[in-house]
Amino acid sequence: MAQLRVSPPWITHIHYIEQIFGDDPDVTVTSNEELRQVRLFVDGQDKADAIAKLIKKKVAFGDETLTIEVVPCNDETLASTVRKAFAGNEAVARIIDGSESPVPFYDDRVFVLFRPDVVQFFNDNLTDFYGNDNTLYHLIAREVFDAGPSVAFGTDLVWNEID
Repeated sequence: MAQLRVSPPWITHIHYIEQIFGDDPDVTVTSNEELRQVRLFVDGQDKADAIAKLIKKKVAFGDETLTIEVVPCNDETLASTVRKAFAGNEAVARIIDGSESPVPFYDDRVFVLFRPDVVQFFNDNLTDFYGNDNTLYHLIAREVFDAGPSVAFGTDLVWNEID
């Protein structure tokens, strides 16, 4: 004899959420039926905030409670953050994702390569005839930015063999 199986009501509610957001390319729904949890990963902070204001965060089913969490996706990679920070900056020759490097173990790094120009500015330097400091952009960047070990500042080749 076949056994009749009825889904618990929290499973039905999970299906409701999946159906509402199933065709939305900006929302990914994940669930853990055993823990009675649903997470909505939402592209875009504004949309995530709006959904979070409207959706029920907890739904009680007798002694069981389904919790719903809205998580704004931070799909921005380190490389895209660095590219945004230096967009339009003519001192930067190029930005390279470490996975393109021939050196092993650079996959998690981003390289900001500055133009191979000497940077000169007046700075009361008593050891320079003109009173200038003479340096390179990447040395200045190392002093100015606190980008952590995953961002490496360097100087591009004098002639760019890659292009």
